[in-house]
Amino acid sequence: MDVTITDVGPALVDSFREYARVHGPEHDESYTLSEDLVRFDPAAEPAVLVFDADGAIVGAGSVMVDGFSTEGAARFRILHAADPQAYPLMLERLLPQLPDGVVRAFVFLPENAGGIEDVLARAGFGVSRRATILVHRSPGHVAVPPVPDGVVLSPAGPEVAELAANLINTVFHGQPGHYDMSAERAAEILGRRRIVSEGTLVAWRDGALAGLVITAEDPDELAYAEVETLGVMPDEQGRGIGKALLCSAVAAAARMNHTRVTLSTGEDNRRALGLYLGVGFRVEEVRVCWELSLGR
Repeated sequence: MDVTITDVGPALVDSFREYARVHGPEHDESYTLSEDLVRFDPAAEPAVLVFDADGAIVGAGSVMVDGFSTEGAARFRILHAADPQAYPLMLERLLPQLPDGVVRAFVFLPENAGGIEDVLARAGFGVSRRATILVHRSPGHVAVPPVPDGVVLSPAGPEVAELAANLINTVFHGQPGHYDMSAERAAEILGRRRIVSEGTLVAWRDGALAGLVITAEDPDELAYAEVETLGVMPDEQGRGIGKALLCSAVAAAARMNHTRVTLSTGEDNRRALGLYLGVGFRVEEVRVCWELSLGR
């Protein structure tokens, strides 16, 4: 295949963003929405574009380091090409650019993703876990349970960003794919225009943050919403706070005329999966994490 692999510099940022926006969701849209791509910085995130003989862009790849590197990891924002033969060339260019502290790299793909799976296997990647995508198609039918005694729910905005970041990092620390959250990033997330404000809540007990749920509109289909984050502090788990937050978020989405609510969880998180199925969510699809140990 006659292609050229080119590192993304300032002159190619817009081209990279456009390719990632259009083609990224074919594998995983988690970091290829327009609001995510605005944050793309090739100085901090190794990235390449693939050009064919006519100068057309036929592939793109980048590896996010910021946030993930605290766990010794890097996550591909996108790894997509029109021809599977371009994948080894992209990997050969991108992986050596990762910092020494990164010991593993991972990418999420749908099940049965085609030729890219064979390429990844030959490069040493293996399947490390699966993420389950669940959908609730009748959010208006969700009953909100009583809030546990001593717990108060209130709206979560940028003013609670530091506490929210601490909760996220505490609850999800050590979990595969965890992104180390800063207060600044939490403020950005909580301040987005597409946040479902009545479905983005914090749970307080005696003035301390006990739980958090973040709900947002789907940027491509405004009738849909997603519960992006649901977390409860370890010493508060098992007391009904998570269910109260989740049902409140889903009911709020319904009041805002959202007809479908999605969320995701690790396939092996049986406790969370049981909660979601118990309030009416159903499994929609599974995404597969392919991971490479860099042997450093």
